Amino acid sequence: MSRKTEILLIILFDFLAINLAWVLYYYLRVESGMIPYSLRPDFLYPMLAICIFWFLVFWFFGLYRPWYAKSRVDELSNIVKAISVGAVIIFLIIFLDDETHCKAQIESRNMLVVKLN
Repeated sequence: MSRKTEILLIILFDFLAINLAWVLYYYLRVESGMIPYSLRPDFLYPMLAICIFWFLVFWFFGLYRPWYAKSRVDELSNIVKAISVGAVIIFLIIFLDDETHCKAQIESRNMLVVKLN
């Protein structure tokens, strides 16, 4: 198998795995009804953003380079590092976004209290 074909297959399987994980996440979080939403979250745009994000993380950690020169342990450690760093970045982005929304809600409540007085 040529190197280009191998890279294309790796990217295709990464694309399928990332999108399958997003579909499962979205179904469990939104479609199951466990968490009530006043506005239903979008499905497609976040999925594309997450897919691009993970491709960039995998590319940054060199997971789309030839792996014949490295041992399997090195390859596995690179995968674990990439997934760990990516998960921490996503956690921080979500945490900071939630904190921003909470501060905006608190400030709007404070303004309401000031107006009522």
